[in-house]
Amino acid sequence: MCRKALPLAITLCCFCLVVVGQELTLDERLAKHYEALGGLDAIKSVNSRRLTGRMTMSPGMEAPITVQFKRPMKLRVDFTVQGMIGSQAYDGETAWMMMPFLGQTTPGKLLAEQAKNLIRQAEFDGPLVDWKEKGHQVELVGLAQFEGKDTYKLKIIQNDGAVLYHYLDSGSFLSVGQAGKVVVQGADVDFKSIIGEYKDVSGLYLPHSFENRQGGAATGQKITFDKIELNIDIADEVFAMPQ
Repeated sequence: MCRKALPLAITLCCFCLVVVGQELTLDERLAKHYEALGGLDAIKSVNSRRLTGRMTMSPGMEAPITVQFKRPMKLRVDFTVQGMIGSQAYDGETAWMMMPFLGQTTPGKLLAEQAKNLIRQAEFDGPLVDWKEKGHQVELVGLAQFEGKDTYKLKIIQNDGAVLYHYLDSGSFLSVGQAGKVVVQGADVDFKSIIGEYKDVSGLYLPHSFENRQGGAATGQKITFDKIELNIDIADEVFAMPQ
């Protein structure tokens, strides 16, 4: 019986060695992630984005929203509530906002911690593209479940020290979520962002829905984009704080 069992044991050992040998490295996983989005060259060929859609403010209440990006670090978000337009923006130097429905009828600079949150969002390609050059650190944590999906969990230590966990679908290598902490009224609050509804946009495969949850809530604010435009003309003045 021992002699019969030996070949099987050798076969299983060889199989384990093959599986281990086929395990992808972090760089190989990221390469598959870039390819799933449409390829690194195509990603870097985009210099501006405009996303238009709607944001769920509360059950039954939606607000039109427009988000504009310009390489390398410009961002503006505008949304309409009760006929009034609220804005948050970063022009590469100054982060500012204006929220008339909250009584702030003139634009003002964001506080330091609020500005950090917005500046991180302004990173045009996100933290995974050229992460070494940007001064981020990326580590492969391993396999993890995220909202019922098998994913590769990545730990990102951003160049400002913030820690972000990023989840890549283990089959498609597309981003399905992020988690970390965000500063709200001076306190660190856990957040989770669920990413989905990928569609082809001029050869790139881009997500069209984001659900942001805070403090362990089962549901959160959902943003759905109906239209994404790439490489459109957006003047730098769009992002600058009005004087």
